[in-house]
Parts: sequence; C-alpha cells; structure tokens
Amino acid sequence: MKHIFNLITLVVISVFLINCKPKQTTNTVEIKKSSAIINGTPVTADQVLSKSVVGLLMNYEFSAGNKFWMQGCTGSVLNQKFILTAAHCVNGSPAADLAIHFSLNSFSFEKQLDPKTRITDLEKFFTVRKVKSYLQHPLYDGSGKHDLALILLESDVPADAVPVQILPDQFIDLVNNQTTFEKQNVDVVLMGFGLISESPRTETDVLRMTTVPATFENQFIVTDQTKGSGGCNGDSGGPAFFTFENITYQVGVTHGPHAGSTTCHEQGEWVNPALNKDFLAEAQTKLLSEK
Repeated sequence: MKHIFNLITLVVISVFLINCKPKQTTNTVEIKKSSAIINGTPVTADQVLSKSVVGLLMNYEFSAGNKFWMQGCTGSVLNQKFILTAAHCVNGSPAADLAIHFSLNSFSFEKQLDPKTRITDLEKFFTVRKVKSYLQHPLYDGSGKHDLALILLESDVPADAVPVQILPDQFIDLVNNQTTFEKQNVDVVLMGFGLISESPRTETDVLRMTTVPATFENQFIVTDQTKGSGGCNGDSGGPAFFTFENITYQVGVTHGPHAGSTTCHEQGEWVNPALNKDFLAEAQTKLLSEK
C-alpha cells in the first residue's frame, strides 16, 4: 500500500510489500507501492464519483528491452489541468513514463507481463492524457504527513470529468493542523484499482469502491479495515470521499498503513488535501509557469 513495490522475479507475479521504506526509484526492476480496494464492488459509469477518479499508468523496464505499461496508482481530478495523487507514486519517475487514464477498466500485471496479452497502444483501449510535469510536496520525506503530488497534464481532462471538492476553509483549523471534524467517526467511500483479495492475492482490472468507517485524526483520515474491506495494493494516491450536508468532499489521498498496521485488514492512512491548500496553489502556479 505504501511507497515501492519490488518485482522479485518474473515467475512470481506481483509480489509486493505493504510497508516498505521509501527510496529513490529508478525506472528499472521496481514499481511503486500502491493500494487497492479489498472486497470492493465495481464502479459503474452512472455513479458520479466515477468521473472524478483516474488511473496512473507507469512505464517500466523490467529487463533489458522489456519495457511495458503497468497500472500503478490512482488519482483524482483536481481541475481541468491537474491530477492529485500521492508523492510516493511518482517519486523519481520521468514524466514521459507516466500517463493518466480516465477509464473504469485497466489491465492486470499478469496480462501485461505476457507479450500475447500485453497492451502497448494505450489510446486504443483507454481515454488517456500524457503527463507534462509534476511536483511532490516539498516537505515529503517518505512519511504520510505530506504524501501528496500534483500532476500537470499535457492537455485538459475529458469534458465529462468531474473535479473533486475539498473541504472549504470553514472546516479547517490550521493552527492545530486538523479539521472541525477532529476525532469524529464517519463513513468514507474509497475508490481505486488493484487487489480484491490479499490472500490469495487476486488482482482486478476494473475500478472498485467500498465504504468503511473512518476517523479524522489531525491531517489524516484513518480507516478501519478490520471488517474485511478497505484500501490495499493497487490504489495509492486514490481518494477517500466524505459526504456532509449533501456535499461530497475528497478528504483523503491514500498513503498506506497507519501506525503499526502491516496488512490491508487493519488501519489505513489517507492524507487530507484540505490541510495542504498552500501546496496545491503554489504547485499549480509553478508548474504552469514552466516552459
């Protein structure tokens, strides 16, 4: 769920670690750690939130001359030009090796590993936007506190994409670095691509969602995944949505396990973008000013 996947061998498919320490990535042999939806249900096109969630594709060279696209992380539509995701998802990757897709379907690691089923022409199967550049939160250090990144697209999002809403200022207590919902128990909707089962390890190739209990804790949303559902490998950077007074807000970006959790059936940690509005504003200005 966090930071970096390591491909152990090409025989053992998709062997990923849940609580790796962060490290600078190269574009060979490693793929970023991510998280997905355990025991979730497929998202359908008529669900409004489906228009706000995207897949982050990553082009990896697993061996000399053997480079192909993988479903790596998830993100959300911030506005016409920008995608919000986790810093650890893009850490060290060239922008040219990243792409954003706006489809409910994706592809599995196993299918991409096999040249006979591998998808190489992304635009033939998905609605895709190339990545022009990105910025990680300047205070990101591998922990969850600032695990955010903003991606600038080469062209605008599709016309039917729906930007997320983050909590407005009246719900933010910047002095104490928390929201006015501090310590409140709520239900949040999680969405992402990836594992539908941790044991046995089972992938999916569709966007999935689930609803779990959660608590606002300082700059985080902490999810209770002990009921058998929640975030896991395949969807880092994906959103947690919270509805208040009939308005749905994105209150979290998937970081990984919370505190001492080591599996997908304990607690998850999601960074609240509303407590990082300065970064979101400054990153947009800086990225747009680059030639």
